[in-house]
Amino acid sequence: MNVKGTPVVSNCRPEGLYQTPDVNVPYCTVYDEDGREQMGADHPRRIIGYFTSWRAGDDPQASYLVSDIPWEQLTHINYAFVSIGPDGKVNIGDVNDPTNAAVNKEWPGVEVDPALGFKGHFGALATYKKKHDVKTLISIGGWAETGGHFGPDGDRVADGVSTP
Repeated sequence: MNVKGTPVVSNCRPEGLYQTPDVNVPYCTVYDEDGREQMGADHPRRIIGYFTSWRAGDDPQASYLVSDIPWEQLTHINYAFVSIGPDGKVNIGDVNDPTNAAVNKEWPGVEVDPALGFKGHFGALATYKKKHDVKTLISIGGWAETGGHFGPDGDRVADGVSTP
């Protein structure tokens, strides 16, 4: 334990973070000796925002695109939401659909680095992330994905959801 009563973490790896066998990750470049993320002098705390997947610019009155995010005020942004498909992998819909906002759509005034090889929200988030040094994450589940999980056979299993 350190002076604050927090367990001291060896190798700067946060407690509970999975260690892949035979992979040497330089955790101390991101985490301090107690396993807490190093934030830097300009951001003494995390400021986390959410960007919602349904903000595709289709409704001009509700339009809110990646370029509208106050990037300079954030340390992290979560993309909300993706789901887990029946194969157990992250599901963002049909990646070949040109209207798929996650990877294919384009919007005037929203910058996407063409070297990425994909567009949409993910392309814009990756571009702005690099430009503003903000960490990006994905949120799994959400309102449209509540009410269960996928079982080993790929069928949805309802957890704690009451049905009429």
